[in-house]
Amino acid sequence: MSQYSLEGRVALITGSSGGIGQACVRRFLDFGAIVILTYIEGLERPEVVLEKFDSADDISIQPLDLNDFNSIEYCIKAAVKEYEHIDILENNAAVGSATVSGFSDNVDAQDRIMLDVNALGTLKMCQQFLSLPNLQNRKLINISSVGGGVATFPGFRLSDGMSKAAVTFLTRQLAAETVHSGVDVFAVCPGATNTEMFESSTLSKLTREERKKFLSSLPKNRLIEPEEIAAVIHFLACPFSSVLHGSIIDASTDAFESAFQMHVVCNQILAQAVTHGMKTDGFGRVVNIISTSVKIPIAGLGVSNTIRGAVASWAKTMANELGQFGITVNNVLPGFTETNRLKSLIAKKAENQGLTEEQIANGMKAQIPAARFAQAEEVADAAAFLCSPAAAYINGINVPVDGGRTGAL
Repeated sequence: MSQYSLEGRVALITGSSGGIGQACVRRFLDFGAIVILTYIEGLERPEVVLEKFDSADDISIQPLDLNDFNSIEYCIKAAVKEYEHIDILENNAAVGSATVSGFSDNVDAQDRIMLDVNALGTLKMCQQFLSLPNLQNRKLINISSVGGGVATFPGFRLSDGMSKAAVTFLTRQLAAETVHSGVDVFAVCPGATNTEMFESSTLSKLTREERKKFLSSLPKNRLIEPEEIAAVIHFLACPFSSVLHGSIIDASTDAFESAFQMHVVCNQILAQAVTHGMKTDGFGRVVNIISTSVKIPIAGLGVSNTIRGAVASWAKTMANELGQFGITVNNVLPGFTETNRLKSLIAKKAENQGLTEEQIANGMKAQIPAARFAQAEEVADAAAFLCSPAAAYINGINVPVDGGRTGAL
């Protein structure tokens, strides 16, 4: 048997009717997997989805609405009932910057749908999968995008980038939390890929010359084919990929929804309210106070790590779009800072570990080259500088104010 064989392995692949998902289904079937497809009731007909594949004996199909927790729960339970277990979960289903318009004509509603389906829907699928018994030799593969903070594409909505960034950070956090379990967690972030979704969101809006210029800017001057992404995902689905397991979280859906609303959605609303005037004036400064978890996730703070990463990627996208108007968007990442919140965290740690608060504080200070906590005024000074005319050419960056503690550039 080939080391790449998936013989007898049960794979649940969402968003499997086209693009990367369809390519994955074909490849998994070629290597012996049993594949469970998904379809959206009311929008897709299961028999039409099944007709795209030949090996009907190794395929089944389940309805799935990522905007409905009951539907997600039913999909996972139905798959387990039919096959007794799920070996591989590939979270591929998503709405795109253009396809989201098929769900609502309201722009604000579209942004919310993008976050609910792409980010929270993926979260709920992960939670259901990880709640199953006996996770030995299981694989969890989330499909994100380089548009979640690594690159920007024409026509790529802010909420699209935010949702993909959230998936990436969620994956890192989950990987850290499951490092000693039997499940391996990965994220794949495709670049510009030859799919109908990318065509509708980006390429269709370009003129012939713009399209030619865009393609020439890509590695090897071409789009990635879905089959190439499927090959990477297939590799991760194999047993020997465990060495690539990431690092990560256990948090309730309610906590994520609340944090998204408070930190991501509210930031977007505030930005929309002020940037028009900034454009008119030809000057503007947006500074987000986030956390050093943007660079290195903090153990036990899964919700916070995920949301802070989403805010940072949102800010980078904003910086790219608004820089031409004299507006800069930057992030300040405080480390351990003398605040009431830090005091409460120290008190909680002391109680949990049976130590004094002084012992906990000294242990934290020992991690900092400056050997002390920051003062709130020092964080404010960094933010004030980024708001000044002197910082006009500083845009789209993360500035740690942490005494040198963060072990990342």
